[in-house]
Amino acid sequence: MKNPTVKHFASELDMSPQVLLDLLKSARVVKQSFEDRVSDADKVRLHAYLLSKHTSTKAVSTRKLTPERPCQHKLPLSFP
Repeated sequence: MKNPTVKHFASELDMSPQVLLDLLKSARVVKQSFEDRVSDADKVRLHAYLLSKHTSTKAVSTRKLTPERPCQHKLPLSFP
């Protein structure tokens, strides 16, 4: 289906239609009912909104989690 309804698209995403409708409204996609069609542009806008919501500067850190430590022991290079 090229442009599914909100209800059908919600079932594809395994979520309730009301939750999807609320997400679309948060992403500034104007949909009034479960029978409105969701275009590809609407999906792109929703995807961009969700990415911006989940990749805030607070959530992503560029710092390494484990510090680099000097090696305390050496492995033998030749085996007996």
